[in-house]
Amino acid sequence: MKKLLQVSLQKTGGGAIDSLEWSNAFCQNDFYHQVFISSGNELLKRWEDNDLRKVAQIDTYGSSFSDFLRHTLILKRPLLMMKKIFNFRPDIVLVTHYHPWIIFILLSRIFLRFKLFYAVHENPFLQKENNNSIFNFTEKIFFKLADCIIVHSSFMKKQLEVYSNKELKLVPLGSYPSLFPGFSRIEHKEFNLLFIGRIESYKGIDTLIEAVDRLVATGMRLKLTVAGRGNLGDNLKKKIQEINGNLLNYWIDNNEIKRLLSVADVLVLPYKAASQSGVISMGLACGIPMIGSDVGGIPEQIRDGFNGLIFKAGSVEDLSAKIVTAYDNNDLLKKFSENALSLSSGYFSWKQNVAQFLKSIDLK
Repeated sequence: MKKLLQVSLQKTGGGAIDSLEWSNAFCQNDFYHQVFISSGNELLKRWEDNDLRKVAQIDTYGSSFSDFLRHTLILKRPLLMMKKIFNFRPDIVLVTHYHPWIIFILLSRIFLRFKLFYAVHENPFLQKENNNSIFNFTEKIFFKLADCIIVHSSFMKKQLEVYSNKELKLVPLGSYPSLFPGFSRIEHKEFNLLFIGRIESYKGIDTLIEAVDRLVATGMRLKLTVAGRGNLGDNLKKKIQEINGNLLNYWIDNNEIKRLLSVADVLVLPYKAASQSGVISMGLACGIPMIGSDVGGIPEQIRDGFNGLIFKAGSVEDLSAKIVTAYDNNDLLKKFSENALSLSSGYFSWKQNVAQFLKSIDLK
């Protein structure tokens, strides 16, 4: 059997949970592999060695750019990671998320000549809102030199075909059942709308707040919670106060995400641009009805009329209408919840999709 090394050095958010779901799915498919994760991974306690998985913790760097430069240029930690790669001598290295130190994986390949698989979550050739030219440049190099690109939506596959003549494999972004064990929804009186995630302008929070503002003005009893760190702007903060909403403007840990989802009637993703969304993966695993915009891969995850509703991105009128539909139809929300859980264990099952992935590359 070929030897696979999975590498994910991201510490938090989607990077942390995606890598855990990938590895759990390998185990569920009886496939032995080794994993490199950051010693600062927020889900570190959930990583355990077993008969099918051996985990190595990699010391990386802190959150500051100066710390990144210090530990990268000194080379001690990257070289220790390379030594571990040489000791394992993998046939395939799967990188589940971009990290600046994946450049050292490329250096290792000069000597070991393993095949390199890279899961791309955002198009590295498009301008990002929070752009770092060094990281963006190294990711483009990594993309070009990878033997196989893995994408998590048909939208991304079509978009990236323009930039690569290499094989692109679609592995749908699975739901996150491992993130919230024992999750259950809690009964409550208010109709709760929830936005959760990093706050950036492309997320369309202004559209959501304006839609809720208009509906509250008509007498609808809605409660909007916007949760995530980032710069929202004074005008939008003021509007949230005016509609008696909740603004949790800081990093939301998994325990608080679990609490917020447990009382959410509808999870709203008003994005103006997107590839796919890990927030939707949370919603699917928890059976939360969702309203999302018609951009990128969102309609692949939220199937209009099945597990949620789709509205025209940027349209306050259309989003308002979809919120009214959800507000007025409890039976519809119940159906959306049931169908979300069905998708979570079916089309968006990591076990199922990783099994197909293994078969497609002749590893199992």
